[in-house]
Amino acid sequence: MEADILHTNQTLKSGKMSANSHHINVMIVAPSVLVRQMLSRILKGERNISDLYAMGNSENDTTLLEIEKRSPDLLFLSLDSVHSREIWLLKSIINMHPEIPVVLLTPLNSQGAQAALFGLKMGALDYITIPENNHGVVLAERHFRKRIVPLIKALPKINMRAGIGNQIFLSQTSSVSTQSKSTQKGPFELIVISGCLGGVQSLYELLSSLNDQIPVPVIIVQHMPKIYTREFAADLDLITPLNVREAEQNSILLPGQVYVAPGGFHTVIKNRGRRQVINKHRGPREMKFRPSIDVLLKSAVNFYQGRVLGVFLSGGGEDGVRGAEKLLAAGGEVLLESGKSSRIWDLPGNVQSIDSSIPQYHSHQLGREILKRIMRPKKSAKTAVHSKVPNH
Repeated sequence: MEADILHTNQTLKSGKMSANSHHINVMIVAPSVLVRQMLSRILKGERNISDLYAMGNSENDTTLLEIEKRSPDLLFLSLDSVHSREIWLLKSIINMHPEIPVVLLTPLNSQGAQAALFGLKMGALDYITIPENNHGVVLAERHFRKRIVPLIKALPKINMRAGIGNQIFLSQTSSVSTQSKSTQKGPFELIVISGCLGGVQSLYELLSSLNDQIPVPVIIVQHMPKIYTREFAADLDLITPLNVREAEQNSILLPGQVYVAPGGFHTVIKNRGRRQVINKHRGPREMKFRPSIDVLLKSAVNFYQGRVLGVFLSGGGEDGVRGAEKLLAAGGEVLLESGKSSRIWDLPGNVQSIDSSIPQYHSHQLGREILKRIMRPKKSAKTAVHSKVPNH
């Protein structure tokens, strides 16, 4: 077995995170020496890391024994494709140790995107993209750092119980109503659904619960890189009668269509004649993200005022909070995923800090709540409930 004990700072007797000190025992399973070295160098700089162990290629059974022996608080696992032998390993880890957060290391290509999505549906916590060649890995330290450091900081707040026993293997829409689309005009003209860490799993559950009675367009902003958003849209399209696709330049916003904001671009709304269309651009990152939830929501409010329904799923950070504030001030409405079903509730919690009356729902309830609101007659729309936002 190829393995390295790369760093030991303070090994805890229990091998688990302390509730007070948050010391973290980390394990890396990756065939690439360069990847192991890069991740280890970054992790060494984090003071909460108590033990760090990395191993390369090995038989799955041997790897499972090492995981059992070391009981890591965080596991990085390389996964090249849905056909990799590590798929069996991932299934075994999640089944045997659902309490261990698994972060996948996947290549920045279509196969890697499919592997990441498959792993997330199985119960992996998150993924980090890996350049396809060694030269790219050597130059990617900044990329790895900006993904790893927030994960380490968020780890004590991660809810690994979210989604236990509810792995997502959805490949058909036979259980969802496929009646003719409603032409009824409700109080909203656009739905914006957004999320970050843990949001992918929630999106699968939410979209699979929607029928095709959506009389307005839906735009999804999930923090993902290019290529991954394209595969994400294609995979989501399999679980809903709604048409899901990655948004393209000048895509016309049509009722009942779901558009996934493309990775690497901001998505905004523009007028083209009498129609609203999607415009994408590579402006500066907002809150370190592109696509940015804030950028889209502010653009949506500029066009639709309070006729926007915003939905915030599991995620960390504050991207989307300013957009939500603007949406509520315009008379729009916001729904939040609850802390019980979110992997991390930082983003929904930060949005709720704007107004404590913003409702929150379990991920399996959100689809029903969206349908209730968009089918509500215009005259009963609560356009003034959140019209005033507290000053900060």
